[in-house]
Amino acid sequence: MADPAFPILVFISVFLITDPFANIPIFMSFLHQMPREERMKTIRKSHAIAIVAFFLFSFFGLAIFEYLSIEFFSFKIAGGFLLMLISLEMLFGVKTRTELTPNEQQTAEEKEDLAITPLAIPLITGPGAITTGIVLFSRTRTNFQAFEFVVASVAAYAMGYFLFTQSDRITKLFGAIGMKIATRVMGLLLMSLAVQFVINGVKESGLF
Repeated sequence: MADPAFPILVFISVFLITDPFANIPIFMSFLHQMPREERMKTIRKSHAIAIVAFFLFSFFGLAIFEYLSIEFFSFKIAGGFLLMLISLEMLFGVKTRTELTPNEQQTAEEKEDLAITPLAIPLITGPGAITTGIVLFSRTRTNFQAFEFVVASVAAYAMGYFLFTQSDRITKLFGAIGMKIATRVMGLLLMSLAVQFVINGVKESGLF
């Protein structure tokens, strides 16, 4: 029996972890000197690469764990803590090293093609998105659920892409304070998701 809540969970989770509201100012800092047409082309390319990377890790992550003899509940617990760190970044504006280091940013600014790194990876599809994709895809039990996962994930990335294409308007509409508020709210929701990942992993481990 289909679970109508599953694709909604996938869409919300992927949209939260890719965090377009927080990434738009970073994108603009890299692309603001480009002509609009070239900027849109870079945004399209970066999102295409990001979603391909997301699905590759989502589909083959479990096989990698089996090869390395890693129990999946261990990954859920570790992934939950990783998502907690990322959500703390979003909540308090404290940058860890899960996304972009100053050296990487300086190097990236000197590159002609930014679409692959750092824009697609790790800004859009970073460790948190990879973790989320693997955990959610592991919950699929039928081909239809796998189809729902793909459609909901594509929808989440498409929504993020749309927001990036409207970045100039969004920045003017919300302003710096509005963007920070949106990021804080998304960070709180992501923290809740991270806690649930840890709880599920502990339950599956049989420790308690």
